[in-house]
Amino acid sequence: MEIFADLALLLKGSDRDVSMLLPRLIGNSAGLELTGADPAFLPGRVRMKESLPGAESSQDLRRILEEGGLRAALIIGENPMEYNRPGSWFRNVEFLAAMDWTDTETTRFADVTLPGTTYLETPGTRCNFEGRVLEYVEAVTPPSGMTGVQVLQKLAEAFEIDPSIGDLEDKVKQGLGDLVCYYWNTGESRDWDGSGKLVPVDPRAKASSIQPPMTHSQEYRQEIREVGTERYRVL
Repeated sequence: MEIFADLALLLKGSDRDVSMLLPRLIGNSAGLELTGADPAFLPGRVRMKESLPGAESSQDLRRILEEGGLRAALIIGENPMEYNRPGSWFRNVEFLAAMDWTDTETTRFADVTLPGTTYLETPGTRCNFEGRVLEYVEAVTPPSGMTGVQVLQKLAEAFEIDPSIGDLEDKVKQGLGDLVCYYWNTGESRDWDGSGKLVPVDPRAKASSIQPPMTHSQEYRQEIREVGTERYRVL
């Protein structure tokens, strides 16, 4: 990414029309750090002054789970039990709840399963990997009669947790400042003035883990097209 950024600056400096879009490996995570759902950030990608207790990475989560630091867990829309390695991390958890829209290895393993919903059953707002905010409406009513968000709100109320977050969009825009058009774009123009500075690039390769060839979300995108099958509710 640093190499591409340097190249964009050099081309812009020679009066070339250039822009750069960096796709994410998992596009569904694009809005997490913007809205404050990432434990490392407040809304608007504002860094936390003090780290929250808990995990800020998968390595942190694995360590906490293996040390028995979590007695209970609520897994939303993920399926760690599908794979032996991440599934083994939860062996010390005494109580496990799962929330999903379909049957998975994790929902079958869980002590309690809560009904989740797909994007077809939930109205709301999405921020895609390009940083554009998209509004959508529900196409069908969820079988449970409530969206996943409403289920979580009811759960929070049962634990006497205030689920209200105020005007989230205002907080996001305030935190982003001049970068709103790139991260939370609702129609603003993206005219880059070419400002920036070159950065030194480390040419040494770094080891990283390889993602499984087919994740739970990829399976969903592939198989949701099987309209009318027993497993899916899209009619």
